Amino acid sequence: MAENTEEKMNVLQLLVGIIDRPATTMSYVGKKPGWTWLVPALLVLVGLVVFSVVAAPLTSELALRQAQQQLASLPPQQAEQAAAQIEKFTSPAVMAVSSSIGGLIALAVIWLLGAGVLYFLGLVAGGEANFAQSFAILAWSWTPYALRNLVMAAYVAYSGKMINQGLSFLVATGDQIKDAANWVYVLLSQVDLFYLWHLVLVIVGLAAVGRLSKVKATIVGLIYLAVTMALSLVPTLLGSMFS
Repeated sequence: MAENTEEKMNVLQLLVGIIDRPATTMSYVGKKPGWTWLVPALLVLVGLVVFSVVAAPLTSELALRQAQQQLASLPPQQAEQAAAQIEKFTSPAVMAVSSSIGGLIALAVIWLLGAGVLYFLGLVAGGEANFAQSFAILAWSWTPYALRNLVMAAYVAYSGKMINQGLSFLVATGDQIKDAANWVYVLLSQVDLFYLWHLVLVIVGLAAVGRLSKVKATIVGLIYLAVTMALSLVPTLLGSMFS
């Protein structure tokens, strides 16, 4: 089966194949995109919701502290009127729901932009993958992020505190509000084993579906990494400008 990418693969085989035969699996989902991307989308969404629910008390506390800092600059009467509303909209339940919905919207935008980047870079490099195939490659390459969210949820549930993702601990100050506004912290938070796994799957998919050489697929993958990381910093930079 490892050599025959035309053989029909079920969901379990695809998920296992992402680990033990990524080239065969990425070739299969790329050449027969269809609706298979819904599988990784569902897994990533489940991981996102689980993490959002588990981390809700902590994100609620952080959001409340951020709001209170902003209220400190308002006249006392206005601050009192806004305080009740702020507590309502920063409750754990509201934070869990808003984080899940916001994450879903962000996922859709990121996947569309990411697939567009892969498609364009692949064409420039002489690849043959169309947009649908590029989208399927990107979707399945995000499977590691589902596991990342579940691992982080387990850590938060066990420790009762948020984790400094990836290499962000190198510049973490301990002040979550300050760290969240630091673009270097945000950038380093993306760099971990799950992201490297994601990048490897992207490169493997480009080589298998786009018919790019390993060297070209690696170069395209690294450019994709730089572009997507730069785009991920936009919200942080805009927040710093308007804060």
